[in-house]
Amino acid sequence: MISALTFSDPNFSFDELEPTKHSLKFCKDYIARYFVPLSCGNIAVFKDGKYSVSDDTTVRKVYFNRMPKFDYKTEDGTKSSFDFSKWFFSVYTGIRSISFEVNKEVFYDDKINLCPRMKHQYVQYETFSKSIQKKVQVLLNYIKEILSNGRDDVQGYILKWLAHMVKGKKNDSILYLRAKQGFGKSTLQNFIRKHVVGSDLSLEEGSNPLISDFNERLAGKIFVAFEELESFSKSQWMSISARIKRYATSDVMTVENKNVKAYTVQNLMNIMIMANEDAVMDDDGRRYMI
Repeated sequence: MISALTFSDPNFSFDELEPTKHSLKFCKDYIARYFVPLSCGNIAVFKDGKYSVSDDTTVRKVYFNRMPKFDYKTEDGTKSSFDFSKWFFSVYTGIRSISFEVNKEVFYDDKINLCPRMKHQYVQYETFSKSIQKKVQVLLNYIKEILSNGRDDVQGYILKWLAHMVKGKKNDSILYLRAKQGFGKSTLQNFIRKHVVGSDLSLEEGSNPLISDFNERLAGKIFVAFEELESFSKSQWMSISARIKRYATSDVMTVENKNVKAYTVQNLMNIMIMANEDAVMDDDGRRYMI
């Protein structure tokens, strides 16, 4: 089992598997750090400093078919050869299931946590300096005057929605910002993405993830902003609306991508929609805050 993330490099290197450099145990531990077999049938690969899900066929072709045989001598002096591919895919038992937990360690229990970390740790507002609080007030004024039309109840709702999200929790309602171009409706989502939760935990998208079944880029995102949704026919919207509401309300989601076996994980998404025109046809329900 892997007890800690001890990576010498953000990417796997075949050179580390040379018998002249390291022992067989080191090589097996090294492989186990960069490749994690998953209970859904896929493989988590550590690349460019983070884990991502890949299909086992690609992992075999790109990595394991290119690994050298580890030639060594047994205790009685007999020459032997160790096959890393056969060991990993047939013998190794370090199988884990995928998890998305905000600010939790990568490995815990029998899980691998693929969720990025929040950009900042939660801090009480009262602990900030007066100068910082004054700057925050600029954004609070914008939320009340621009997004809420001066209404205290709407501002209160938006602030509670945001506070719930930045603590790593999920809202089951959708913020729907609808206004003509240039009114400033993108300001909030840009500020949240860049300065609060960070780009790794957030996503700005058009309608493509709502149309396509390949939705992997939504997994592990705590804040998703759909901007400038185009106008759909009534029949198209019925399907898209059902998917949006399912993303908003369900605690789990099925993740799909090309060539990768589908898997089910926690749904972290807090959804905001921005549109110049009335793109949402059934926004009168309790799932939308306009």
